[in-house]
Amino acid sequence: MGYGAVHHRGGFGQYAELGLTYYGSNNTYNIPSFFTGTATYRQPIDAGTSLQVSADNLFGANAGKYVVYGAGIPAPLANGGIGIRQGVPYGPTNVRIFGTRRL
Repeated sequence: MGYGAVHHRGGFGQYAELGLTYYGSNNTYNIPSFFTGTATYRQPIDAGTSLQVSADNLFGANAGKYVVYGAGIPAPLANGGIGIRQGVPYGPTNVRIFGTRRL
């Protein structure tokens, strides 16, 4: 697994970030390796208020809604055979919008 991101801070307090996460072949989801992308943008409104938009899984990687039986990475069994595990979805693209106010 690996994660990398680049970000930039603007002169008036803006913040933007793009990130990429790599899930290798031995991952929690029992599927072949894949990438997911993230993005965040935060904009100050005034001295104590800001608005932020964040998104996860921008590319829709492994975006199924249900566990898929028999579609995971094959696993060796104690008896010498091979078993198929279920593939677990990462989830759909998720976008969040929220504001913060400092009191």
